Amino acid sequence: MIVIDKVSSNSLFFILPLLKFGIKIYYHEKKIKKDYKNLIPLTFKRRNQKSKNLYKKWNVGEYNYFQEYTSRYFKSKFDSYYNDLFKDVSDTRDKIRAAFIRSLNFHVIGSININYEIFFRNKENKIFILHTSFHDYMCKENGSNFNVKLRHFYLPCDVLSAILSLKRIKKLPNLLKLFRKNKYQKKFSSSNSSDQKNIALMIHESINYGKLYRKDHYFSDDKNSPLNINNVLIYTNNQSNNEKLDNNKELIKINKRIKINVIIQSLNFILLNFYKAKNIDELYGLLYSAFLFIKYKTWYEYFKDKNISNFIYDYDGLFSNSLAIALESLKIKTICFQERPVTSWWCNYGAIVDTYLIGGNLYKNNLNKNFTIISKNLINFGMWRISFFYKKDLIKIQDTKFTSNSTLSVHDFKKKILFLGYFSIPQDNFPSTCREAFNDFMEYVFEVADEFPNSAIIIRLKALSNIDKNLVLRKIYGKKNIFLSIDYENFLVSYSLCKEVDLIISVPTSLAEESIAYGKKVIFINNLFPINNISKDTYHPEFYFCIPENLEEIKVLISKCFKNDQDILIKYQTLKKLLSGSVDFSKPNIISKKLEEICH
Repeated sequence: MIVIDKVSSNSLFFILPLLKFGIKIYYHEKKIKKDYKNLIPLTFKRRNQKSKNLYKKWNVGEYNYFQEYTSRYFKSKFDSYYNDLFKDVSDTRDKIRAAFIRSLNFHVIGSININYEIFFRNKENKIFILHTSFHDYMCKENGSNFNVKLRHFYLPCDVLSAILSLKRIKKLPNLLKLFRKNKYQKKFSSSNSSDQKNIALMIHESINYGKLYRKDHYFSDDKNSPLNINNVLIYTNNQSNNEKLDNNKELIKINKRIKINVIIQSLNFILLNFYKAKNIDELYGLLYSAFLFIKYKTWYEYFKDKNISNFIYDYDGLFSNSLAIALESLKIKTICFQERPVTSWWCNYGAIVDTYLIGGNLYKNNLNKNFTIISKNLINFGMWRISFFYKKDLIKIQDTKFTSNSTLSVHDFKKKILFLGYFSIPQDNFPSTCREAFNDFMEYVFEVADEFPNSAIIIRLKALSNIDKNLVLRKIYGKKNIFLSIDYENFLVSYSLCKEVDLIISVPTSLAEESIAYGKKVIFINNLFPINNISKDTYHPEFYFCIPENLEEIKVLISKCFKNDQDILIKYQTLKKLLSGSVDFSKPNIISKKLEEICH
């Protein structure tokens, strides 16, 4: 079996001769429109196949395997090399290893792994993987533990793409811009010459998280607070972001420059240490460290004159590790929220941060055991988005929009059950968003709707495309008690629905966890093709009472919740406490006040 991770115009150049000779090549992703004979997509079509317990291979990671896997590349004998590269950084090798894990092509290779286990395990005993990225090739399995013999090949698409890019550059000065030392950068620096240091905030992509919410929780209403929107240095790494804040203040766009002497320095370190590497993995570990050093040094040079005391990053899972290491070198304290608390026991979602505001009592012990999360100070803050449930301007359910084929409305029913789902991706190349998984989700909706005809069944997807909207409307035709939420224009609609319904049935999602921490009853869906135990492999055993094995168990649990079964109520109350932190999110501006205390 031959699999290529991505088919582009560059990679097609290498595989086209094989296709013409009748050799079948499967692909995960295709960036070209034309179809070719013998070029076959790896899709999650059911084809009478049973789902399997494979979630860790795709999303969570297997702890022991990750430990062993990363140790191939980074050895203790290179510690002096790492320490020389990254000045004033503690536990350097651990942080480089954490950055390395974040760089892995985990979901793509994991999808290939799962697809093989389900569809090809009994047909093929070898996989030949064609890697289109040099980094992915050098990282081989990319963190997904295969149960089959692999052969890896590299297609030099990166090199070919770089050569073609050079041909498109008409003027040499454009090429040199990347390496040019900006002699006037310091002279015209926007740094604050005052003795008073600033708090900086790095916004990921946008000040809005889609249409779900606005990121105003960081800011204080107090004009004298260092976290007042007028006093915070607000950065974005998105050069195309032209949005302005409420005070008409523009985000500061980061424009870094790589200096040629930094590249020379990294090459020098490699030349002085490469002889210590006993195999190709160790050598690539050195190369990766040198590449990380270039990014680290570029961040260091950018922020060294900015007069910042504390640096808040908007999204922990996307907090650049090279930036985190650079800020440590500059003695700038870093802070971020744990946006997805369940990642405490995941192995592919690390973070490097001084103060980590974790999402509840349950997660602290797990964080201490997770080698991919490196933090000096863990504060049991709680899930900050619980504050949305207490917003005075939270939209009411009667003011939001639904569509259905029913002559009734959501408000004609005494009980309301909310289904929280993902969405479907037409390519069917990821297990959780393939059409068959979406169909399974809808089967849960239908069964519950039929069993509880006096309850309004509301469907709320993470995002709603026209394809999914039309698909749902076709499927619910004739169903009098099923309604699709279509309001994605107003903020916080999802939180409003979760707050006002009687019961929530959900795929694994942080919104469901926040709802439990707020005090709502949530039942998790555990099986969606092609993955069994999607929820049990995501959550800690304390959640298992609300993760039924099948549809019949879901119906039984719904009845117990509606009847206020005391045993179930006690379990939900216990879980609520475990998911709670030290902050009372019902208080206005409490998040910015606590941040100010931490930054003091």
